[in-house]
Amino acid sequence: MTPERHAQVKEVFIRACELEGDDLDRFLGEACRDDSQLLAEVNSLLAHHSPQTLLGGLSATRVDPHARTAEPAASWGGRLLGKYEVSRVLDSGGMGVVLEARDTDLGRHVAIKVLHHNLVDDGPMRERFFAEARAAAGLHHPNVITVHDVAVDGGEAYLVMEYAEGGSTADRLKEKGPYPLEEATRIAADACRGLSAAHAQGLVHRDIKPANLLLTEAGVVKVSDFGAAKQLNRSSLQLTRTGQLVGTPDFMSPEQCEGAAVDPRTDIYSLGATYYCLLVGAAPYNDCGSLVSVINAHCNAEPPDPCEAVAGLPTRCRDIVFRAMAKSPADRFPSCDAMLDALEGRTDPIVVASPRPVESRTTRRALITGAALLAVAAAGWWVGRWPEQTASSRGASGAIGPTDSSAPAFAEEPIRIGLLHSLSGTMAHSEKVIVDGYLLAIEELNAGGGVLGRRVEPIVVDGRSTEEGFSEGAERLIGEEKVCTIFGCCTSSSRKSVAEVVEREDHLLVYSVNHEGVETSPNIVYLGGDPTQTVIPCARWAYSFGQMRTFFLVGSDYVYPRMANEILKDELASMGARVVGEEYLSLGSANVQGVVDKIAAAKPDIIINTISGDTQTAFVRALYQSDVGSAHITTGVGEEDLRSPSLDHLVGAYAVSTYFQSIDRPENLEFVAAFKKKFGNRRVVAAPMETAYDAIKLWAGAVEQAARTDPLVIRDAMLDQSYDAPSGLIRLDPKSQYAYRYAMIGRVSPAGQYEIVWRSAAPIAPQPYPESRSPEAWEKEIDQLRKGWGGRWSAP
Repeated sequence: MTPERHAQVKEVFIRACELEGDDLDRFLGEACRDDSQLLAEVNSLLAHHSPQTLLGGLSATRVDPHARTAEPAASWGGRLLGKYEVSRVLDSGGMGVVLEARDTDLGRHVAIKVLHHNLVDDGPMRERFFAEARAAAGLHHPNVITVHDVAVDGGEAYLVMEYAEGGSTADRLKEKGPYPLEEATRIAADACRGLSAAHAQGLVHRDIKPANLLLTEAGVVKVSDFGAAKQLNRSSLQLTRTGQLVGTPDFMSPEQCEGAAVDPRTDIYSLGATYYCLLVGAAPYNDCGSLVSVINAHCNAEPPDPCEAVAGLPTRCRDIVFRAMAKSPADRFPSCDAMLDALEGRTDPIVVASPRPVESRTTRRALITGAALLAVAAAGWWVGRWPEQTASSRGASGAIGPTDSSAPAFAEEPIRIGLLHSLSGTMAHSEKVIVDGYLLAIEELNAGGGVLGRRVEPIVVDGRSTEEGFSEGAERLIGEEKVCTIFGCCTSSSRKSVAEVVEREDHLLVYSVNHEGVETSPNIVYLGGDPTQTVIPCARWAYSFGQMRTFFLVGSDYVYPRMANEILKDELASMGARVVGEEYLSLGSANVQGVVDKIAAAKPDIIINTISGDTQTAFVRALYQSDVGSAHITTGVGEEDLRSPSLDHLVGAYAVSTYFQSIDRPENLEFVAAFKKKFGNRRVVAAPMETAYDAIKLWAGAVEQAARTDPLVIRDAMLDQSYDAPSGLIRLDPKSQYAYRYAMIGRVSPAGQYEIVWRSAAPIAPQPYPESRSPEAWEKEIDQLRKGWGGRWSAP
């Protein structure tokens, strides 16, 4: 069937879905006059799916629906929509047109989606249009298109969005064919991040396809077009009736094709189909012919194998596509975060043929995972008991049991601890891997008989990358889950939110990530490095060994980068170095080009980068595409991050840390081998993961010493502990409850590892309040930041 024929079938079908009875018969008789094949195609669709509404963004044809249109700009060029001056038409389709325009107030380029005149007065269609605005406006993520405005002006209903200069991935497919493997994988990974943010807000996109993955000039992927989105926890966006077909046929999941209920795994199916399309250059089941055949293939056919279509692709691509496109949602990746792990090599997708028969259908390929992965609940935050064995170790009753007869049996109640980290949101990529460090240590403890002869049971809670999520999670762990210790937090803003809870409840938090200091709490043990052990040695090394004299400081806009840079500026001034620029980016922001331009103009000798979360990827890509040429030191990129193709540019850059996987110590070699045995050879270990492992071991020694599980009794015993960790000896300063830590500088090798170029001769004593200012002055500085942020610990 030609693209033109597909478009004709789609157009008649969409109109037919709106009619019933005699009206439907009259319409079909007129539209299909002298074309019996067209009537057969439309009747077949109606028979399979009943009267429904087919939504596919601007179009649901099998032609590239977002390809640049040849429609002349004369009808729109120069027109004003409110304060927006239109320059040209970018796209047109069944629901409306997309325009390029300029915001005359702010001077920025925007994209405007305008609803067709004949749909403005159609209540359901108009409501869907504005539902897109409400859905997308609530998402703030570097990989989701930003909605700026929505309005009705002079009879035109329109939506104003961020302008993606690079067009869509569908545009690129049409112009140049399939993407190279690494680029296709990076695009799919970025889409996972954007969809994870949507799913965390209870949104299912329902129309993921290449045309809805837009690209900025810097190559950042933006998930767009939430016009078909479904809100799982509210009724406001549920604008289609049960049984309606919603999506674009080439990329729809089986449950969408059948008009069944959807959940976030629906988007995972469509993203798997999109990944196939990026690799191969054609949609799955592209050779099926009719639209009806395509839909039937999604419901019944084997998932397509990209390795058969493109020679030389690794079998890993096939496994990811097969698992994402499993017919049963239960057999797909359980979350976008889990699919991201597979795309970036942190887990291996395991593909197994299912023995289950499927009624009235051909045998379906079922794909299952061999290990429990983090699943993000649609409602936002997740809490659960973390399995210590795979499903294969479950008995007939489904209960988890030991994998062999030599595993210890525990008679007493377990000791329950809380693991509180972001499993969703902008920090999820950085934080969920930290949980693995805890789990390895817990597994080793339990295999050796537990603690006090009791099994250690971890309760995992999602902090959602928000201050509120972390404080709520801490309250739940203490009040409902009755844990004796909380391990967690990554950003200092999340730690400070939890500090208020543990201090109020007189409980205990063990914190394992580098931080800014300028704080002590009787209810927190600080195992990560403070500035005395991280940014100050970094500055001294750059000045002395690298002869760097001009520094540019860039970080995320929350308490850690702000305060770390205040400390750093004092140190640089004392050495005679100059700070030639200081800029901050909101957590989750992808608007990095302005900062990169300022760095290029300042021409610093070195950039000190304290950016956190997903913004790091966008910044690094833009920085190296701009060819700034300055030396670059980062504090927040570990070995795990270096596996991402998005950070390939970092080869040759430096990082400061308290741990690198390349440490040549017997304790570290043993630790890394155990980690890879548990989580796979592809995995690598970053500093927070190693410190998380150390935290559990120190805590276990304290509990054994105290022979009790009272939170503050454990704290006191921890102050007496020392541990010969993979990174070196760790012990605590009893006064501050900070750890003595080694400082290290690593350089990124082409192999994606840090080669250690400098290491302190001994563990460095912590210093919560650097001597360049009085403790009172430091406290005043941090209080002013919080007041400026309206009582929060990060910029609003």
